[in-house]
Amino acid sequence: HKAFFVMKPGKKFLESFFILDAKLEEFPVYKVVQPSKTRYAHFIRLYAASDVDKIVLSLIEKSYLFIGKKQ
Repeated sequence: HKAFFVMKPGKKFLESFFILDAKLEEFPVYKVVQPSKTRYAHFIRLYAASDVDKIVLSLIEKSYLFIGKKQ
């Protein structure tokens, strides 16, 4: 198994990141790290349940599909 979406609890938000094959520099992404030649880790912060909107769900789904192709 390979992780496609990670959440780490903080005091005021959930620190989360997901993996994609292209770099996105738009809200809600606040930081991007390139751990390999073909992967980009996109970091977001979730402060409330309402932060998990259609955009975030779509990005998580894209990550799931991308990582699923690699196996």
